[in-house]
Amino acid sequence: VVSLLEMEEVVGGGDRRERVGGGSSRQASHEVVVVPEGGKSYPSDLVPSVGCVVLGRVARVAHNQAFVEIVAAEGIGGGGGKRGVGNVSGFGALPEPHYGSVRKEDVRSGASEEVVMSESFRPGDVVMCRIVSPGDSRRYGLSTAENELGVIRAKSASGGDLVPVSWREMECSTTGNKEKRKVAKPREGGKE
Repeated sequence: VVSLLEMEEVVGGGDRRERVGGGSSRQASHEVVVVPEGGKSYPSDLVPSVGCVVLGRVARVAHNQAFVEIVAAEGIGGGGGKRGVGNVSGFGALPEPHYGSVRKEDVRSGASEEVVMSESFRPGDVVMCRIVSPGDSRRYGLSTAENELGVIRAKSASGGDLVPVSWREMECSTTGNKEKRKVAKPREGGKE
């Protein structure tokens, strides 16, 4: 992940080279090559950065944060509305998963002491988040504090699909039971 690795710029003889992550360098005109810990390299346009909107699946929910596996990002790989992930257009799949967490204070704008993480997210929920910080060496800092960000797809406790009924509730399409979530407002233009 570009923001999580040590970057060293080498300038000499009119060339511009950027070395990312203690190894390979490549001559480029403002191109950064990202070398994650696994050793594969990717152009920087295939790696999400701060400010980017991402899609992920909630892996685990703790008292003060939700842990998310990031699988796609808006505009990644030149997608910019041409490619889609699921039924969400404009998002491109990442070459490998990245990880992030949504802290309690980043779930929604306003009083974070009122936020109950288990009522905002559940494991398996598909969420749309914004990267707000490069985080630590393992995960990005994520936020759902905008109306358009939050849970976009989820399953109920009984296994049925959940349908949004408000910004904080979803209803099971099978049983009619309601469950609390931090629901994303549908995006304009049919982008979910």
